[in-house]
Amino acid sequence: MRSRQSVRPWLVCLGGAVMFFVAIGLGSNLYSVYQPYIIVQNGFTNTQAAWIVTTRSLFIVLGMFTAGWLCARLGIRSTVTAAMLLMALSRFQFGAARTLPAYLAAAAVTGLAYSWGGMIPLSLLINRWFQDRNTFALGLASASSGLATILLPAPLTWLIQSWGLREAFWAESAFVAAASAAVHLLVRDDPARLGLEPYRKTGDREP
Repeated sequence: MRSRQSVRPWLVCLGGAVMFFVAIGLGSNLYSVYQPYIIVQNGFTNTQAAWIVTTRSLFIVLGMFTAGWLCARLGIRSTVTAAMLLMALSRFQFGAARTLPAYLAAAAVTGLAYSWGGMIPLSLLINRWFQDRNTFALGLASASSGLATILLPAPLTWLIQSWGLREAFWAESAFVAAASAAVHLLVRDDPARLGLEPYRKTGDREP
C-alpha cells in the first residue's frame, strides 16, 4: 500500500506531463514549423497566415474562461481527455484544410484544446495529488512543453519535406490520439477515489 501511495501521484504527474506536451508543445510551440509550408502550399499572404494564430489565441482566452468550470462539472480526467481528443481532431483538420476558413476552424479547436488541457487543469490536478513537492511536480510536468520544442521540429520538418504537409499533420493526429489514451490511463481526479492520500514527504530531502 505504501508503495502504491508513493508511486501513484508521480504517475498522475507523468499523465500531466503528457497532457502538457500535447496541449502546449504541439498545440502552440510547434506551429512555427508548419507555417511556412502552409503559406507556400495554399498561397496565403502573411496576413492570412497570421489570422490562424490570432484565431487560436482568441479561443485560448475563451477556453481559459471555461476550463475551471469544465473541470468542476465533468471532472479533470474527462476534461483533459476530451482536450487531447480535440487536439487530435485539430491536427486532422489542419491536414485536410485547403481554404483559410478551414484553417481557422482547426485553429479554433486547437485553442480550446490548449486551454482545456493546459495549465489550469494541470494545476488543479497537482494540487489534489501533492500536499508536498507540489511546486516541483508542477514544474516537472510543465517542462514537457519545452521538451516538445526541442525534440520535434527536426522530425516534423523531415515528415513535411519527405511525405507532405497533410501527412505530417495526420501523423501528429495519430500520435496525439495515442497520447490521449495514455492521459486517460494515468490521470485520476482525486486520490481519495482510489483509497489514497495526496503525496507527502517521508523525511527525505527536497530534490
